[in-house]
Amino acid sequence: MAFERQSEKAYQHLRQQLIGRFLPPGSRLKETHWAETLQINRGDVRQALARLFAEGLVVREGKGFLVREYSSRDIAEMLETRRLLEKGAAELVIERATPEDICELEEIHGHMITMAENHYEQGFDEADLRFHTVFVRAAHNDRLMELYHHANIMLTGPGSGAITKAGIRENLLDIAQDHKQIIDAIKAGDLPSLLKYLKY
Repeated sequence: MAFERQSEKAYQHLRQQLIGRFLPPGSRLKETHWAETLQINRGDVRQALARLFAEGLVVREGKGFLVREYSSRDIAEMLETRRLLEKGAAELVIERATPEDICELEEIHGHMITMAENHYEQGFDEADLRFHTVFVRAAHNDRLMELYHHANIMLTGPGSGAITKAGIRENLLDIAQDHKQIIDAIKAGDLPSLLKYLKY
């Protein structure tokens, strides 16, 4: 029970780091480091890594695990999968999103704005991942949510590519504005606009 909770904590944290591509490809995932970082025991970390290995997010080398490396084709296929699943979810979200779903999306959007204003790209990217997960969940279709989870859809790449802090800020604020338009389209029941701002 307590062990399971700590293992789940390790799993969720590491999965977010991997899906967000915040860890260098090919780097070793040291049990001692993550146990100290998350303040849990190594057995919990080991169990989490075993789950991530089963999901294909890490690879085994010897007795340990490495961050999986992805080819350009892998990334392209992830994007195709994301488009298909989120486009499929959109109509259901228009029909089924609850006030609580919309409120959660608005809270995440507010967090994105804060991260953008402070030039914090990783925090912004974490919020972006959460936004899209909540968006698909708002379709209220458990099978679809399960498919989305197991698709392991990642960010297209680390960082915004902007050179200056001002450039980073403006780039992130532009992305956040698109997310605001997504929320507005859901509120208005406007499927064409929703698809437009999902960029599909």
